[in-house]
Amino acid sequence: YIGFQAAFSALQSQISEGMGDAEQFAGVEEAFKRLNDPNLLSNLRKATRGTVDDLNLMKAAVQANNFQIPIENLGNYFEFARQRARDTGESVDYLVQSIITGIGRKSPLILDNLGISAVRLKEAIGGLGVESASVGDVAQAVGKIIQEENAKTGQSIDGVTDQLVKNEAKWKNLRTQLANNFLPIITNLG
Repeated sequence: YIGFQAAFSALQSQISEGMGDAEQFAGVEEAFKRLNDPNLLSNLRKATRGTVDDLNLMKAAVQANNFQIPIENLGNYFEFARQRARDTGESVDYLVQSIITGIGRKSPLILDNLGISAVRLKEAIGGLGVESASVGDVAQAVGKIIQEENAKTGQSIDGVTDQLVKNEAKWKNLRTQLANNFLPIITNLG
């Protein structure tokens, strides 16, 4: 009986979270579509190797656009965030958010989450203070640092942890899709 209660409670929690995600999904998806790049979501999935769910990928892309971060560079930024997450044990979602927020706010403190120091960022900008640089300058500097770091690390291979994170992202996508399909029905009942 206790096992049944725990399973039922876990199911209720998953349904509740899925409904919350579905409520967010419609607005985020609409904003994401306005980015007008039909391959963007697919490219971001590939860059993160499926370790970030679609809702969070779309949120990050919309936020990047709002910060005026070049959308065409997101794949490189997210791939770097995924690799840093793998190297450090941090959450991929957290580091994807950190790279967008760090560039958008021109914040060395946030970019430090990815191992990009303030000194290195200043050097990559060309000696300008981060405060006087544009978001585009910071984005370009981060891109340069990413290229240098990628040259050092080479190709990465997915491990067991990567597969677990991928499965979690797949589950969140499925849960959101199911809830999104049932949301109109539930809304009409209320």
